[in-house]
Amino acid sequence: MKLSSADERYMEERALAIALAMASTAEEQARIDRLVMLRAALMTHRQAQSTQAAELGRSREELDASVKQLYMAQGTSEDVLRVHARTCFVREMQAHEVSFARAWIDAIGDPDFADQLRLTTTTTTSSWPPRTDDRNR
Repeated sequence: MKLSSADERYMEERALAIALAMASTAEEQARIDRLVMLRAALMTHRQAQSTQAAELGRSREELDASVKQLYMAQGTSEDVLRVHARTCFVREMQAHEVSFARAWIDAIGDPDFADQLRLTTTTTTSSWPPRTDDRNR
């Protein structure tokens, strides 16, 4: 069963809280504290993204007015595609999510686990290959 985004966020929050409570060294605590801070920043981006998405939840008439304003004013088909990409795609949000996921994996500090996870995730998606950052160790 797939979790909703809200449920995933709750699980993420609880995982960090429990991991922090279980941290047995100052180094572990510092790594998890860093994740907590990164998550707080990510949550700001997530909230902004949710707000933008909620603003799109408008009536058909409002959507048609936006379509006319955004797309019909464009000179070429490529311009229409560009405008849509700029207004609807969430590459920036994706970058924040990937950055947070990589920091999470780095906090574990186990290159073998990162390699195992990379193999698992690359078979399901090519947009999220976790990489460890040796500079953080």
